[in-house]
Amino acid sequence: MDHLKVNPGIMKSELPATVAILPFENRTKALDAQDRVRKSFFNQFSSKKYNDIELHRINVILAREQILDNKGFINTPRDHLGRLLKADGLIFGTITSYDTIYIGAYSRVSVELEAKLIQAKTGKILWQGKHRTSSHEGGIPLDPINLIPTLFRTLVNVSDMEMLKPCDNLSRIMVATIPEPDIGSSISPPKIELVA
Repeated sequence: MDHLKVNPGIMKSELPATVAILPFENRTKALDAQDRVRKSFFNQFSSKKYNDIELHRINVILAREQILDNKGFINTPRDHLGRLLKADGLIFGTITSYDTIYIGAYSRVSVELEAKLIQAKTGKILWQGKHRTSSHEGGIPLDPINLIPTLFRTLVNVSDMEMLKPCDNLSRIMVATIPEPDIGSSISPPKIELVA
C-alpha cells in the first residue's frame, strides 16, 4: 500500500525553504482524524531542514481569509495561498482511512493518508505519497486463563492513546521520504525593517 515518490526531475534548488502543512481533508467518519493525523505529520516534519509554519498560525490566516471552513483553501490558487501564508511550499493531505475494529478478543486500528508537497508558485509536485499503517492486538485465546488479559489488551489497543501510535508510525514513514533542501537555503538571514 506504499506509494511514496519524489518527482524524478527535481533539483535541490527547487525545494522550498518555508513549508505550510494545510488542513488535511478527512474522508472518514472519525471527526478527530483530521486534527490528530495533521499534528502527527507536523511533529515528524518539523525535524526536517525546512522552516515550518505553526499549524494554529495557518488556521488563523485561513480563517481570517474565510477559506478555512468548507475547504475553501483547496480551490484557492496555490500561488495566492503561498503569498497568504508566506510559504514557498504547501503540503496537502487526504485521510482516506481511520478505522477502529474491536471484536472482543481482537482489535485493529489503521490509518491511511495521501499527501503531496508542491511548489506554491508553480504548483509543481515535488513529492507525493500514500501509505497505510495499522496495529492489531489479540486473537483467539486457547486457554481460559489468558482470556481476561487478551480482552484487556485488545480494549487498550483501541484507546485514544493507542490511536496515536499508528498516526505517528504513518507520519514517520512518509516524512522520511520527503527530500530536504541544503541547510544553507533553509536558513534565511534576518529581515531588516528599519535603520536608525
